[in-house]
Order: sequence, then structure tokens, then C-alpha cells
Amino acid sequence: MTRRIFRLAASVVLAAAWLTAQSTTARVVRPNAVIHVVADLDRTTAFYRDAVGLMPERSPAFPSGSSRELGALTRAPGATVRAATLEVPGGDVRLTLVQFSGVDARPVHQRLQDPGNVKLVLRVKDMDAAFARVHDRIAGVYTEGGAPVRPDGPAAVNRAVIMRDPDGYPLEFAFQGGPVAADVPPSSIVIGGWATFIVDDVAATLEFYRDRLGFQPIGNPTPLSPAVLNLQGTPTAAGSMSAGFRPPGGSATWRMYGFRNVERARLAGRLQDPGTPAVSFLVENVPALLAALKAAGVTVDTDGGEAVSIDGRLRAFIRDPNGLLVELVEAGA
Repeated sequence: MTRRIFRLAASVVLAAAWLTAQSTTARVVRPNAVIHVVADLDRTTAFYRDAVGLMPERSPAFPSGSSRELGALTRAPGATVRAATLEVPGGDVRLTLVQFSGVDARPVHQRLQDPGNVKLVLRVKDMDAAFARVHDRIAGVYTEGGAPVRPDGPAAVNRAVIMRDPDGYPLEFAFQGGPVAADVPPSSIVIGGWATFIVDDVAATLEFYRDRLGFQPIGNPTPLSPAVLNLQGTPTAAGSMSAGFRPPGGSATWRMYGFRNVERARLAGRLQDPGTPAVSFLVENVPALLAALKAAGVTVDTDGGEAVSIDGRLRAFIRDPNGLLVELVEAGA
């Protein structure tokens, strides 16, 4: 009896050790893509390729076609999906454009200040040339005055402008000094890129990404200055922004913005709805990370609450505290 109890105890210890080892390998590896759900894939692809200057990739970062697994992942059974991925030279993320058909779709009319939004930021080497290329093809400009500004005041060297792309997504061009990645083609006007999150509570959202997904916050949140509010097109608002945070494997400093004293509403779009943003990360051991997130009360947006395998790669969607869809994709070899 004693020997049997010892064996049982040893089995429990070994099982616990195995689970611990599995959980330690469950981590975000690096950023994957900013996802835009669009109404017309060909039109939007042409805008980002021809006007913005991004480079099409042969292999989309998001699966296409129609299958039971794809329906479970997107919660849109019966839909047919088309996708295109564009490379951001020197950037932390790619831009993935997704169009759904054969399914009910309700366009999401977003505003820059709405929690759950994601702004793609592109670093450009010539602000005037970059803005001129897109000026006649964008849906509008958020920035006060309708042109690039110096967001940190007249003494700053940086210039920036925030626009609405043809689908209404916020798009920022930023000019700043510093080194350029060696693999950026000399002819590219885009020389970097990252994502900025619009959130309800900056401190609480930073805590979520730090504790659940392994992001590294940089400094403490600070109030939004009048110059930054003018850049966002919300001069009468107030709010705060994170000094910065870096996703695992990322090189750029990302930020979070939270607005107050301005009308705003959480974006609650489904993935199939044009105007719904999402962000994607490559992950080591998606099932283990998903289990840890569910145990912490995080909402899983994939049917059945489990990862699905598509084209040999596990995927799942979760919702962050602001309702933003976050895709977890198995990193692979």
C-alpha cells in the first residue's frame, strides 16, 4: 500500500512538473500583423500598395477559402474569405486585409477615439512626398489643419499626420530620425511601422498585456498634451497615453491612448464586419496560452473556446479588455 501511494504521489508530481513545463513554453514570440476587415479587398490592396507604398507578400498571414475550421475561427460559418498581406519595410508588423462574402456583414463606423480601435503607424523617410501620394485617395484627415504637424511642439524634429484610409481605419505617417533597418529597400518611402491601441483605461490595459501576453511597459502613463490632441483631431478632449510598451520580439515602441471628455463608444464589431480591426501575434504553444488566458477570465472569441488548426497551424481569437480582437497564431519552426 505504501509503495502504491508513493507511486501515485510520484505520478502527481511528474504530471504537475509536465504541466509547469508546458506552461513555461506558452508565450508570445513576436508581432504578426494588423488586420483590417474591408469591403473591397482589391481596392484597399491597391491603395496600400500603390499610394502608401507597402509591398505585397506572396503568402497571406490570414487563411483564405471556406471551411469548417475557418468558420469556427472567425465565428462566420459558411463565409468565404479572401485575404492579402502587405509587408511594412523595416516594421514590426505586416498589414493583412480580409474580405468576407456569403455571410451577414454590418459595417462598423469607427472613430479614432473609440476603445478597441487600432491605428497603424508607418514611419516614412519623406513626409511631404508620402502625404502627397495618398492625399487624393484617403477618406479624410483627423489631424487639425488637415496636414502634417509637429506633435511635440515647435522645438521637436518629428512630424506626423493621422488620416482615415478608404475603409475608415486610422492611418498615421510619422517622420523621425534614427537608424533604418538594413533590409529596407533604398527606394521604399516606408521605413518602419508599428501599432497603436486606443483603450478605455491605459493602466488597466497595460497590465493585461504585461501579465497575460508578456509585453514590457516602458515608463508610466502621461497626460495627452494639446499638441498630441491636435494630432489626433480631438483638440477639446483630455486623456492619457502610455510612455510605451514593447511586445515580445518587437523592436519599435508601441503606445496606448485613452481619451476622455469626448464622445466615444467601444467598437464591438464581429470579425466579418467591414471596419473591424484586429491584431495578430505569433505564439509558442497556443493551446497552453489559451488555457492560461481562459483560467484568468479572458474571453475566447473562437467557436468552442479552443484553437483550430488551419493549414497546419493552430489559431484562436481572444478579446482584450477593450473588446479588441487579438489573434494567437502558432509560430511554427
